Amino acid sequence: MTTVLSSRSIQLTWHPPDNPNGVILRFELYRNNTLITNNTAREHNDTGLAPYTLYTYHIVTFTERGSTRSLGNALARTFGDIPEGISAPQIFDTLPRSAKAKWTIPTSPNGIILKYLLVSVNSQNAEERIHCQGIIVSCHVTALKPYTVYNFTLEVCTRFGCGRSLPSVALTKPTRPESQPSPVVTSFPGGRSVSVTWDEPAEPNGKIFRYEVYMRRSPSIGDWDLKFQSYPQGNPQSADLRRTNVTDLTPFTEYEFLVRTYTAQVAGDTASNITRHVTGEAG
Repeated sequence: MTTVLSSRSIQLTWHPPDNPNGVILRFELYRNNTLITNNTAREHNDTGLAPYTLYTYHIVTFTERGSTRSLGNALARTFGDIPEGISAPQIFDTLPRSAKAKWTIPTSPNGIILKYLLVSVNSQNAEERIHCQGIIVSCHVTALKPYTVYNFTLEVCTRFGCGRSLPSVALTKPTRPESQPSPVVTSFPGGRSVSVTWDEPAEPNGKIFRYEVYMRRSPSIGDWDLKFQSYPQGNPQSADLRRTNVTDLTPFTEYEFLVRTYTAQVAGDTASNITRHVTGEAG
C-alpha cells in the first residue's frame, strides 16, 4: 500500500505472501525497477523524491528456495510544490517606454503551471508592477519610464504556490525631457539687465546635457536670440549652471524668455513655456 506523505516522500507498507512456502529471509523494494531497500521490514518511507512525479514500486520476496515478485506495480504520485529552476527572463529591444521579454519553462515545474507573471520593480521608487500574465512565454512590456533601471523577475504559479526567478536588470533608453519649468526673470536696478534662473525638468528622461536660454522682444518681435548655454553634466556646481544674467536691454521694455533642455544622446529638445518680463525703469 502506498501513502503519499508530502511532495518528496511516500510511505509504503506490504504484507507477506499468502503462501510463503518457507521462512522469509528478506524483502527487496524496488522503485522504478531500482532497488532501494533490502531487509525483513514490511514498511519503508521513501524520501528525497521529486514533487508531482509518478513512481512505480514492486516487492521481491526471498526464501531459501528462491524469490517471488509481487503481482503488478504499485503507483503513487507525490504532491505538487512551488515551482523551482525558474530562469530569469530575457529583456531585449529596450526603448524609452517599452521593451520585449521572453522566458523558458522552469526545469522543475513541480505541478501543472497555471500562469506566468512578468513583474518589474522600478529602482527609483521601488514600485512593483505586473506587466503581463497567463500561459505565455513572451510579452511586450509597456508603461516603463525613460532612462530608468528596472529589475524584471518571472513568477511561475501552480495550485501549490508560486516561485520567482532572480532578476534581470534593464535600463530603458533616454528620450526628450518633459515638463521643463519656465524661467524666473528678475530685473536689476537701472532696467538694462536681468537675472534668469530655472529649475530642472520634472522628468529629465536622461542625463541633462545642455540648457539654452533664449530671448526676444515682446510681443513676438523678431527671431529668438540665444543668450546662454550651460553644460551641467558632470559639473559639481550644476545648480550654478541654471542661472545667467542678460545685459544690454532697453529699460521699461517687455521681453520674452524661454529655456530649452537637451538630454545626452537624444535628438531634439524640450522648451519651457514663455516667461514675459518688463525691465525696470531707468534712472
